[in-house]
Amino acid sequence: MGKYAYFFSNTAMGWMNVPGSSVESDDTLTARLRFLKETAHAFGPSGDVLETFCVPIVDEVITIRPSELCSEDTASVMQSYSVRTILSFVNTHYPPSEKEIVGPKVVAGIIKLVQDSMESFPLPSDRVLVMERWRKVVMSYEFDDQVMKAKLVRFLEDTKRGTCDICLEDYEVGLDATRLPCFHVFHRACNAEWLAINPTCPRCRYNIPSHMVNWF
Repeated sequence: MGKYAYFFSNTAMGWMNVPGSSVESDDTLTARLRFLKETAHAFGPSGDVLETFCVPIVDEVITIRPSELCSEDTASVMQSYSVRTILSFVNTHYPPSEKEIVGPKVVAGIIKLVQDSMESFPLPSDRVLVMERWRKVVMSYEFDDQVMKAKLVRFLEDTKRGTCDICLEDYEVGLDATRLPCFHVFHRACNAEWLAINPTCPRCRYNIPSHMVNWF
């Protein structure tokens, strides 16, 4: 029923104004580090996107010290509290196969962003450094019948909200629920628990490929 394609986007870094945020001093900077998982249902590999939703799977706030990252002593920078905090995030959340490659790039990217902004320090109190990284899966479906396509579009729209068949509580796609390749929807937590025991759709028994089980 579905064809799958995976890719990681490039890590995006930048500044965001977050009203209500505050810092302890002029040498304290808030950094928000996020991993997001995006799921898309589409017709064909380059066809119309029928539905897409993005779920944050890691959302962590840390504090760093700009002065530490702007030191001319490279060894001092790499041994600083700020760099150790960033690497702790990498070591906790990145897959083992990526840590050695990605870790230094994340550190270097944050250091450069802070250094490039030093002329405007102290930054406004509501300014936050944001790093986001996406993993995306596109599930594409082939239908020659335009009537079937129209029915599927309506079905996806009609089932964005509903009742989870596992726990019988209400759900909303993209907030607390996920849609399987067979198009049925369940709470993410309910679905994860179910698939860990039985990798099939609770409603239609569609078999979820082993490499996709952890995604949903």
